[in-house]
Amino acid sequence: MLSLLIKSYQIFYRHWKQYLFFGVFYLFLSSYILIPFLGIFLQRLLLFMGTGVLLNSNAVSLLLDPRGMIGLILLSGFAVFFIFLEIGTLILLAHKHSRNEKVYVTDSMVTAITSIRGIVGMGGLVLSFFFLVMLPIINIPIMPGISGLIRVPEIFMETIMAARITQFLYFVTIGVFAYILLRSIFTLHIMILEDKKVFSSIKKSFVLSKGVNFKIVAKLIIFDLLLFVAGSIVFTLISLIPQWFNISVGYYLSRLLVTFSGLLTLSYVLMLLPLNVIFISQLYYEVNQSMKAAPSVSLSSLKILQRLESAIFRLIGGKRATIAFILTVTIIASFFMGFAVNQSTIYVGRDIKVISHRGVVEDEFENSLSAIRSSLNTGVDMVEFDIQLTKDDVLVLNHDRTLRRTFGLDVSIGDLTYEEISSLDVKLPEEFHPEDSILPALDEALSLINRDTLILIDVKTHNDAEIMAEKIAEAIDEHDLLEHAYVQSFDRRFLRRIKEINPDIVTSQILYFSVGDITRLETDFLTIHHSLLSHDLVRRTRRADKGLLVWPVNREEDIHNALQYDIDGIITNDSLLVKEILGRETRPVNE
Repeated sequence: MLSLLIKSYQIFYRHWKQYLFFGVFYLFLSSYILIPFLGIFLQRLLLFMGTGVLLNSNAVSLLLDPRGMIGLILLSGFAVFFIFLEIGTLILLAHKHSRNEKVYVTDSMVTAITSIRGIVGMGGLVLSFFFLVMLPIINIPIMPGISGLIRVPEIFMETIMAARITQFLYFVTIGVFAYILLRSIFTLHIMILEDKKVFSSIKKSFVLSKGVNFKIVAKLIIFDLLLFVAGSIVFTLISLIPQWFNISVGYYLSRLLVTFSGLLTLSYVLMLLPLNVIFISQLYYEVNQSMKAAPSVSLSSLKILQRLESAIFRLIGGKRATIAFILTVTIIASFFMGFAVNQSTIYVGRDIKVISHRGVVEDEFENSLSAIRSSLNTGVDMVEFDIQLTKDDVLVLNHDRTLRRTFGLDVSIGDLTYEEISSLDVKLPEEFHPEDSILPALDEALSLINRDTLILIDVKTHNDAEIMAEKIAEAIDEHDLLEHAYVQSFDRRFLRRIKEINPDIVTSQILYFSVGDITRLETDFLTIHHSLLSHDLVRRTRRADKGLLVWPVNREEDIHNALQYDIDGIITNDSLLVKEILGRETRPVNE
């Protein structure tokens, strides 16, 4: 192994500029074409087709949908093209370099493209499957772009790990795939260097790999992993610098640092992958002696590309500073391109309401007047707050049935009059604004609302739902908020009653779980727990001409996930983050 590694390193060292040139060019190619296309394809086309993206529990059912299968085939075909282009170009470069022949990077790329005709047909589907299985375990620059969009559903993995037999079958399957991949290690070399079809190449690779000591390959994989992990740690530490120095950074700067460290990792991989291809090429020549005596592979070429490549190499010459500058510019440009495409094609322009959960924007006390003021000042689209009924039929803002969690008192709202609540001797939490009422009355909250902001009243019908419906309808009418108020509740009978009192009040049924046809609910909207999100539910909701709100969506990952769906609003504790992800202007909290 040591002699093969040394020889591979020597070849790489002599021609590192060409490998770097190809790496930079390929990074541009993937950033400007591949990843943006995948983002648009998965998060737009599949949404329009009604099958959705490969996220959440719908990923399995997607395989059973013909439209979903078409989407997956198109996706894998596009991904295979780029993977084949990258590895094929590196194989041709390694082949020419091992023979000490002059070669143009662009000629190798053109030849790799023309070789793609060999993967058309059923063989291409097999190769697509191989590549998609390989993505999590091989170092390819496009891996994060694809693996970030294709996720194994958590429920699927939880089911597998729940029993010993399924765990055993799972690891046996992984072992079988690993064995097949190792025995197919020379497939692309045979396809490109010997001009054979996919199935013939796989068959010959199985024959050639009989003579391979896979301990060598295992050591190479371990070597790669150690280098990759070490590099990843260094680059990840870059993104943590603000935390070490207690520097406050916004969403965009945070994303910039994380993405920049990721792109540095990709650049690191761009140099590591050629070394691997060179090594496997040397192993291929060792077990396939006929290749040493075979005529050199003739490359296709385009003169204009050759002249352009020559001009670039004359420009950079041997100036390492110039090379470093070009690489840095490439990384930064790739970041901004990817970020801009994501913002412009996925989120910007979508009419999704940002709803402050319990009025909270940052660290305000929930369901307080100060929280509502902060929501209004920061420009959220809608303020959500909870209301309950006191013993003397006053509507007050509070979520829990008791005051135990919020004020440390084990008393129920419905057992106290509003005056008794107002005179309670309680220890105020740090977030509580001392000028606010302990439990504001609904009228106090509604008096703050301007005509630029909607409100979402979450009704907890622990007491008399009939009285609550009448008082809420009356309060909305008195404050002239009919066109600005939504009312939601778990209580279906309450929602039916408030519609009877005033059919123009917009209502929403809250769902934590559901059985049966939810579109038969007599409300204008559905407010669903984010775990229920699926494209089938969204389709049925839209067919019933209902709106859709999602709660509670607080983590960045959950926000991105929810935004994959055709929803109308996100109820969140982090309104500023949601607004930034949506590309909207954010205003500071000023009470």
